[in-house]
Amino acid sequence: MPGSKRPDESVDPRRSAAPRRGAVVKTAKKPLARNPKWRSGALPTRPIDLPSTPKRLLEAARTVLEKDGYTGLRLEAISQESGLAHSLIRYHFGNKDGLVGVLIDWLLFETYMTMHRGMTSLPLEDLEGRLRTMSQGLRRLSRDTVSYRLYLDLVVAALHDEDLRPKLAESFVGQRRLIQEALETTSSSASQERADALSAIVVAFSDGLAMQYLADPTSIDLDRVFAVWDEMMERASLRPAPSGSPGSEGDGDSPVEDS
Repeated sequence: MPGSKRPDESVDPRRSAAPRRGAVVKTAKKPLARNPKWRSGALPTRPIDLPSTPKRLLEAARTVLEKDGYTGLRLEAISQESGLAHSLIRYHFGNKDGLVGVLIDWLLFETYMTMHRGMTSLPLEDLEGRLRTMSQGLRRLSRDTVSYRLYLDLVVAALHDEDLRPKLAESFVGQRRLIQEALETTSSSASQERADALSAIVVAFSDGLAMQYLADPTSIDLDRVFAVWDEMMERASLRPAPSGSPGSEGDGDSPVEDS
């Protein structure tokens, strides 16, 4: 009938026609951005736990980043590469910043998860075995130059973006959490604090070494570096520190007796 609307005209969210002038347009983008399914620093501990759709979107984002760089990492390009709708990106990640935050995790995800599973599969008492497994995982990370270059591209971008910087911080927290879980040998607070401190050192070592190796691979002997690293880790036991050493109970409080 003249002047009547077709039944689906007002309810189909996929319509791309421009709204009437002066009309109030409501969009679902903002509420979806407040409640994304996946957040930076919170990826599952097993790759199989990540559903196929967000995984497909992350793989597409990686491909776009590798081909076009960070400036080309647009939702339209990711949607086209993945063959999935924009709305799915917003549903799973909230917005572009949310996707980039999870992508920072994803680029090193498999190696970190393999390292985590290998370490946690060993007995709690086998600290040497856990440290050895961690060293092997860090070696794989250092040699994965393609993934690390993309990862560092996003790290640099996030450091210069006030909205992305919290996502980067969340990602670092997630990395430290996984390493700390794999290194904890007892439930004592002293052991947990030492594991937390060591996890921060591990992340700093991994990222710093990767940057140097990417800048000039010929100047870095990874085998020699990791030989020294392993020696250092063997001494960095998570058992309680000797009395009187930094971080031990009563440090600086006990009087010195005269001989």
